[in-house]
Amino acid sequence: MLTFTEWHTEGFGVSFKIKRRLYSEKTEFQNVEVLESLDFGKVLVINGEVQVAEKDEFIYHESLVHPVMMAHPSPRRVLLIGGGDGGALREILKHEIEEVTVVEIDRRIIEICKEFFPHLAKNFEDERVEVINQDGYAYVSSSNRTFDIAILDTTDPKGIAERFSSEGFYKKIKERLVEDGMVVTQLPNVILHKREASKVYSSISSIFPI
Repeated sequence: MLTFTEWHTEGFGVSFKIKRRLYSEKTEFQNVEVLESLDFGKVLVINGEVQVAEKDEFIYHESLVHPVMMAHPSPRRVLLIGGGDGGALREILKHEIEEVTVVEIDRRIIEICKEFFPHLAKNFEDERVEVINQDGYAYVSSSNRTFDIAILDTTDPKGIAERFSSEGFYKKIKERLVEDGMVVTQLPNVILHKREASKVYSSISSIFPI
């Protein structure tokens, strides 16, 4: 039986047993794998980092989506940047919203998840959902649409996603929100990746002061 290790630092990683590698592809933007694990079901891995595991993905997606959706008095239009696996979208659609705009740069992520994680990706077919295959930064820089809530379900802020931690990005996000709009983002591990997490916090707090 094979072992997969997700390395968080040079000295720390998380390993788990896998039965087999179900799929592997180098897309235009990233390396994607689907693994069948012994204990967590199918696992989506992007650039060596676990994005979704069938058995526990609900913990992340529910925690990301529901607090902000319930904090807003009347969310109707939601912007989801990233989220190509469909988990965050599933949770958003549990609320009485009118439309969700999903901006996912890599169309292959959605297609792969429709094949291997259909219970997550089935909601891309919902009539309230619009999918735009475009870079999230480019979208918020060029669009004139406004939203009640922006949910940032991107990969960790490094490489192609590093600009999602900048003040400039959050300034553009604020321009896309209505007056009482709200934004939420995922963060890397604040202990192991303190510098990256601190940069995101600094950028958000400078544009959305508390």
